[in-house]
Amino acid sequence: SMTSLGIICARHNSSFKGKNWALVNGIPMIQRSILTAKESNLTRVIISTDSAMIAFLARALDADVPFKRPEKYATDDCRIENAVKHGVEFCEKQQECKYGVIVLLQNSSPMRLAVDINDCLSLMAQGYTNVLTTTLATHYHPYKAYIGGKSTNYNELVYRRQDLTDAYYENGLVYAVKRDYFMETNSLRSDNFGMVVIPEHRSIDIHNEWDLCMTEAILKRMENGTGIDN
Repeated sequence: SMTSLGIICARHNSSFKGKNWALVNGIPMIQRSILTAKESNLTRVIISTDSAMIAFLARALDADVPFKRPEKYATDDCRIENAVKHGVEFCEKQQECKYGVIVLLQNSSPMRLAVDINDCLSLMAQGYTNVLTTTLATHYHPYKAYIGGKSTNYNELVYRRQDLTDAYYENGLVYAVKRDYFMETNSLRSDNFGMVVIPEHRSIDIHNEWDLCMTEAILKRMENGTGIDN
C-alpha cells in the first residue's frame, strides 16, 4: 500500500506571537495537530519547526521532531512548499526510502480530525489525482468578490443566491500530494485535483485572537455534545 509522510508545519513567528502553542479549550494548538495526525493512517508524522519551544512541547507529547527547520525555510517570505520539500528530503535520506504521498498539515487548523486526513489518503490511493485539498462550501461567492478592490465582470450580474453554482473555498486543513508530482513541480496545486469537503464550522484557520475565540466557542459545543455535528 501507499506510504505517506505527514508534515506538521509550525513556525516560531507564525501570524501572531505564541499562536502555535496557544491553548484552544485547554489544549495547545500543536497538541491537537499531533493527536489527530497520530490517530490517522499516515505512515509517519513529523513536526517541522524552527522553534525550540514547539520542538520541546512536541517531544514531550512523544512526537517525531527529526530536525530543527533551517532559518531560510522559516522566514515570512519562504513558501511553505520549500519547508515541505526540505522535510521530505530529510526523511527519505534518513530512512533510505521513498514515500508515495506527502501530506501537509498546517498547525493553524485545530478543528482538523483524523477522518479528514484519512479521507484524503483513501482518495489519493485511488490514483486519479495529483493533489487533494480540503475545502468548504462557501457563501462568500467569488461572483461577489472585488479582487484588489476592483469590480469584475461578475459583479455586474445580479444573481439570486440559489442560482449561483456551488463555490468551494480552500480551508487549509489538509493538503495531500503525490510525492513524485510534488518533488518535480514543488507545487501543492494541479489542474488534476480532488477535494474533500469539510463542514464550515470545522474549517476555521487561526490567524488572530478572534479566530481563537470562535474556535473555542464551537469546540465547547462540539465537545460537550450540545448541538453541532462533527
